Order: sequence, then C-alpha cells, then structure tokens
Amino acid sequence: MYNQSEAVLDATQENEIFKAAEQAKAEGNQNLVKELHQRIVVANLRLAAKICRSRTNTREFEELMSDASLALMQAVQTFDHSKGFRFSTLAHRCITNLLQKENTKQWATSNRFVANSEVAETATSHRKTEWEMENAAVEAKDQIETLLGTLNERDQDIIKARFGIGCEPKTLIEIANEYGIGKQRVHQLQTKILNNLKKIAE
Repeated sequence: MYNQSEAVLDATQENEIFKAAEQAKAEGNQNLVKELHQRIVVANLRLAAKICRSRTNTREFEELMSDASLALMQAVQTFDHSKGFRFSTLAHRCITNLLQKENTKQWATSNRFVANSEVAETATSHRKTEWEMENAAVEAKDQIETLLGTLNERDQDIIKARFGIGCEPKTLIEIANEYGIGKQRVHQLQTKILNNLKKIAE
C-alpha cells in the first residue's frame, strides 16, 4: 500500500532539489541525482494516488498506481525547473496520458479474447509520448535495476518486463498471462520495489 503521509514539497523546496540535481549531474554524481529525483517522486505519490482514485471505475487502484508511479519516475527526468512552473503540472499530464494509453490498450486487448479465453496475437507497439526521452527512460530504469538483486531470478524477470528493462514495458495483465500468475503477485513485486525506492529517498 502506498503511504499517503509523505510530506508535500513547497515550490521553494522543490526548486532547490531540482537545482541540486542539476548541479550533481553536471559534476557527474549520478547517485546523488537519483537520490534527489527519488525525493521528488516520493513527494508526488499523493498526487498520483488522487488521480488513480478518480479512475478506479476503469481498473483496480493498485494497478493504476503501478502505472502512475512509473510515469512519475520517467517524468522527473525530463522536468525543466527553469521554466517556472511546478513539477506537479507535468506529473499530472504524464500520469493522465499514460493511464489513458494503458486503459485504451487493455480495452483493445480485452476485445480480442476468443471463446476459450485465449488472447489473439497482437501487434507490438512502442510507447511514445511527448514527455518521454531515451535518457530519461534509461535513468528511471537504472533506479529499479539497482534493487533487482533482492529478488530471485524469476521475480527479476517479471520486474524487468514490468519496467521495460531490456525490453518493452508490459502491463500487469500481459505479465500475469505470460508467467501464469495472478495480477496480484505482479503488483506485489512492484510495490516491494517502489517501497524500497521510497526508503532510499527518505
């Protein structure tokens, strides 16, 4: 479960963190960059949860939150604090766009089920949004990859598929079908990784 007691950053605090991350990046201190970006992600989980609760008529909250958390980790890499607006503006747009894309994707998939409940073969599609950039995706994935050592080999493969490490990111339903497990198990693994990220950021 996601902790909603995390302190929300004010504009000054948020701007200072992004400035510090910018400086750390210029100095080649990637560990500090990741730590600072994780603070931003954790501070905006409340926003992500609010958006997800408004969409629980489409999918389960935990599944929505999984996608929203991934969107936050990617969005924090592309945010430009020098433009003068809050990170939440970009975060809200990115989360909303990704949830809508996933809802549309799952709706299309559900309509391809045949009578025996097997899913017909679908064409591979790449997620492309205006706020995704190659370097942002790499850095976000690196944050997850550092925690994979806590999992067994099979669970590592599941998490890699979920966050798109070495492959195209997959939805909870796609992974559950591929590995013959329930969606609950997939999102439990992802929650474990996200919680570990939060602990690192604290």
